[in-house]
Amino acid sequence: MLGADLAGVHAAKVAFAANKSNGHALDEMRISHVHEYRVVLTTIGTEDAEAVLKRCLLDREFGAEAAVGLQVIWQQRHEPMPEGKFGNWPHFARAATNRSRDRAQTRDIAEVLIAAAHTVKEEGSPNDLVRVARFVGCAVLMPHGDRAAEFNEILIGNIKRRELAQRMVVGGLVVPADTILSGLEAVMAEYGDRKWIRDHELPALFAWVELLPMSDRPTAFFVGLDMLGTKFDFNKWNVRNLLGSARYLEEAQRIELLRGLVTRYPSLTTLSELTPRGTRKAVLTPGPVTRTSRLVCRGLSSPVQVSVL
Repeated sequence: MLGADLAGVHAAKVAFAANKSNGHALDEMRISHVHEYRVVLTTIGTEDAEAVLKRCLLDREFGAEAAVGLQVIWQQRHEPMPEGKFGNWPHFARAATNRSRDRAQTRDIAEVLIAAAHTVKEEGSPNDLVRVARFVGCAVLMPHGDRAAEFNEILIGNIKRRELAQRMVVGGLVVPADTILSGLEAVMAEYGDRKWIRDHELPALFAWVELLPMSDRPTAFFVGLDMLGTKFDFNKWNVRNLLGSARYLEEAQRIELLRGLVTRYPSLTTLSELTPRGTRKAVLTPGPVTRTSRLVCRGLSSPVQVSVL
């Protein structure tokens, strides 16, 4: 059934390319069930289902979904996600766990995905590179050998950089801060000379900044914030949503980030609670006349004194 449906979609695309007024072909193209097929196959989760997904990896219509299906089947078998444990995406708890992986180890499914990525990469079109990013993004979430340099190269040259960068971080890789800042800069450039930004547009920018604490230069977090603050006027209280990865840093780095955050945005000291998405609760208790505030964050061995001058 899957093969017949895919053949029908491919035939419809050929027919529509030959005649743009072919309404029947257009309707056939618009009705796609690739997602449903992937869900069914991953729910079945047997070796036969896995084999079907592997055979379809290079199919232009179903290949990306097949890659996700293989990733999901592997995780269901080897790294099932306890309900509610990892919270919102990106899963920084899983990222911290995956950093301890033995980089010499790999898995068959990861190797199949990476081989498919190499095959598609040779085709070279922008759409093909998007497929490459999907294959690599699925492989990186399971043991995949020591391929950080190769994946970083794919990340730099891909138009779907944000999703791949997030997956690389969750997969336990240390993404260069300069690469993340470059991605942030590219998104900011899309706004041209505009100096204002709507609240619902911030997540696309914050999604890059929140990766910086887990980069090779955690303090680049402030470089990212300064880049945003220089161009856009936004509610600084929204910054509290960027601390999802802070709890997984070494304590000295956590202290440095929290101290720098309050120093840059003293208004945060007026909050009775600072509860970053996905982090332990942090409380800012304003001091008396000196405006010295104590930042108490569960997970720190001692409170942090932050002077706001």
